[in-house]
Amino acid sequence: MNSAIMAPKDTDSLPSKPTIVSVKSLPKGKTVKQQVEEYFADIPMLVRVAECESRFRQYTNDGEVFRGVVPADVGVMQINERYWGDTADKIGIDLYTTQGNMQYARYLYLKEGLRPWKSSSACWTKGTELAMAK
Repeated sequence: MNSAIMAPKDTDSLPSKPTIVSVKSLPKGKTVKQQVEEYFADIPMLVRVAECESRFRQYTNDGEVFRGVVPADVGVMQINERYWGDTADKIGIDLYTTQGNMQYARYLYLKEGLRPWKSSSACWTKGTELAMAK
């Protein structure tokens, strides 16, 4: 199994309920890419995931929520609303906003690692095999 898609290495130290980091402090007027880079500064692989999944798009030019090839995948992190929508609602996260989409991606990453984004791993792991081998 590709180590890049496994859960974080130190899973024993993960909280039983993943911590959701607030995005309220993100400055207004930043691009989606800048917001993603700041919010995931501690998890740079999620920045790569966002680039591969959505090219840093939360909304279309028409102002609609960006949807992927699979229409249930929404937003910058392409969170599948069919699988994760109910949980997001229960914990009060709006997948249809940039902030909510990133918050749920962090929550999901802390629970599942990179597995939810496995289908795009060929894109976001490019070049990482070499870096991991060193």
